[in-house]
Amino acid sequence: MDYTHYLFAAFVFALLCATIYLNYKLKTPKRSVPASVHEDAENKEMRLLKLYQNLEEAMRNLEDEIGESKKELQKLHLEACEMLESCRTLCSSLKAEQTYKEPPQTRGFATYAELKHAAGRKKNTRESINELLANGYNDEKIARELSISKGEVEFAKGLIKEQKF
Repeated sequence: MDYTHYLFAAFVFALLCATIYLNYKLKTPKRSVPASVHEDAENKEMRLLKLYQNLEEAMRNLEDEIGESKKELQKLHLEACEMLESCRTLCSSLKAEQTYKEPPQTRGFATYAELKHAAGRKKNTRESINELLANGYNDEKIARELSISKGEVEFAKGLIKEQKF
């Protein structure tokens, strides 16, 4: 037996299967879909279409509102930047005026001339040294203010201590 016999048998088998399948398809009745199902599907499709249209319209409106609010925010931002810049220039000009009006003080102590003017009468050296010591001046500063030597200041301090005891 040649292999051609097997091929012929396979061909006949395929033809037999095809005729059985076609016979089954032609003989079985088709199921018909009721008209209410078609109408229901059309209604659902129309509602879905309307829903999509409403969503698209809402998205367009939302995009328009977003665009308008962005424009408003940009305008407000520019105004705020301008106001901030004007405040900075005003603040810097006020600081400049303050620095020119008020000279910086190096120390919080009163000068001897101020103390002398406040007293209103001429004091002797011992009283002047006592006041300057009370204001926190050291020996060198006292000597400069009173135009005397440091030795004289130390001597006067020694005398003041002896008088207190």
